[in-house]
Amino acid sequence: MPGAQHAGETVVVGSGPGGLSYVDTSTRPRDMNYETLAKTAKDEILSAFGVPESVVGNASERTYANADREEWNFWQHTELPHLALLASAFAVDLDDGWSLRFNTSTVEALEFPRRQRREEARQEWNAGLITVDEYREIAGRRPFNVPHTRALWISPQKAPVPANEQDAAALGVAQDPMAGGAPGLPGAGGAPPAIAPSGPVGSSAAAAVTEARGQDSQGTAADDVAAPHGAGAPETRDTAASVVEQARDNVPLTLPDDAANDVAAARSAVKQPSIGNAAAEVDAARAHIERNELPHGDDGFEVTEGDFDTTAVAVTAVLTALFARQEGVITARLHAPKTRKHTRYWQPDGDTDLRHGDDPIDGARVVGAARWEEETANTLAPILQQTAATIAAALSASVTGAATVPPGMAAAALTAATMAGRAVAALLSDLTDILDTAQRESGTLNDLTATVTAFHRARTAKFIALLAETCAVATVNGAADAAAESVGPAVLRTWVTRGDTRVRAAHRGLNGTTLPAGTPYTVNGSALRFPSDPFAPADLTVNGRCRLRHFSNEVVH
Repeated sequence: MPGAQHAGETVVVGSGPGGLSYVDTSTRPRDMNYETLAKTAKDEILSAFGVPESVVGNASERTYANADREEWNFWQHTELPHLALLASAFAVDLDDGWSLRFNTSTVEALEFPRRQRREEARQEWNAGLITVDEYREIAGRRPFNVPHTRALWISPQKAPVPANEQDAAALGVAQDPMAGGAPGLPGAGGAPPAIAPSGPVGSSAAAAVTEARGQDSQGTAADDVAAPHGAGAPETRDTAASVVEQARDNVPLTLPDDAANDVAAARSAVKQPSIGNAAAEVDAARAHIERNELPHGDDGFEVTEGDFDTTAVAVTAVLTALFARQEGVITARLHAPKTRKHTRYWQPDGDTDLRHGDDPIDGARVVGAARWEEETANTLAPILQQTAATIAAALSASVTGAATVPPGMAAAALTAATMAGRAVAALLSDLTDILDTAQRESGTLNDLTATVTAFHRARTAKFIALLAETCAVATVNGAADAAAESVGPAVLRTWVTRGDTRVRAAHRGLNGTTLPAGTPYTVNGSALRFPSDPFAPADLTVNGRCRLRHFSNEVVH
């Protein structure tokens, strides 16, 4: 029943005792919409999970290359990140320095890029662009390192180009003596070794030379050069010696000792410095450098309280978040099954559970001081580097007029971050000792958890404030000093204290002392490059609040 008016109708095929047999000969628009919607929904769901259709078995409208690429994309961008996510869930139960990885070396789909590299390498070898040994290295195989595998085989004759004279002899390739020049070894600056032409049996190089000499004599190079000049026969032309003599006749005669007289005259024109002037100038310069008073004038650069406070606030925020997470991680490690296994804190799961023991929990493993030291340094380094770059640019603009950031300023930030990491590790070593002591007193697992919480509540707030201020002062002063030192000794800096009762007695004596950039201050026998120098003793740097005032040497005069 053709025609649009019969769309969606059912055609009866036959009837009988068994019932009515019919065939649906058309599809209603609603059915077609459902099929389209189902296919679209399937594609969207697969795309959301990063699974191409070829992976679930639908390889229609795809070539083999496209299907291989889709399977590689599935493993590279979907499966490997998913496996890494699964592995990260076990990180809490692993010892420090250990990590969980899945072995994917046998996954054929991940070999797709390596197969392509090997295919390209085979094509380059067939074209004579690489050697057999180079191809084997690309394919991950051991090179043979013999003359035949070190040589290039030029297509289409597959003539070998040896790598050196020894390989040429081993391959039976002689160098053509008519090619001229130095032997052509790769990298030696000469032409590649030529292939000696094959001749009739019994021919030799001597016979070829004799045959060449028997030909008519040709003009020499001298004839070719003289021809454009209109010269005559060789016997009538000027010789090279006559040309040189003619040139010498045109040069004015120089009497002996003229050069010595010129040198003596030049020396007499130079004013000799008088004895003692240099020493007097040095003494005058030193008189302006080493003094115990601030320089007069308003020129120069001096870091402000705002520079210290801004850095300290940023470091405080980072350390507060880090210690909060640290408390949670240490508590989770205390309750982790791997930590409690074979200790007295393990709760047996039935009579057959043999994982209970009498050993205490390893406090050092639970705390993980080395891990937190590294994480603290890595977290603070970017923040302190940004502060150091800002300070260095400001000082350079004030002293030289150009806001440059020397590479040395990063050292101050990295040193301060490393110092902070070591301070955190030292604090956590105290927590380790406290946990070990609590276990000797037969504390329960809840008691240990309470010990960790009490430690962080009592110690971290004051510790963070002190460490943040120390990092800020060390970074700001260190970056300013690095920028000043990069300018040169013409930049001087003066030690400035807060002038209150909290100033150390050793620092009080340095107030107003001015030295050139790069010259350390000496305090109680120790050298300080700048206030809160991380390399100086702790009793001279911790909780330091001093700063430096930088200015150009011209300000003093």
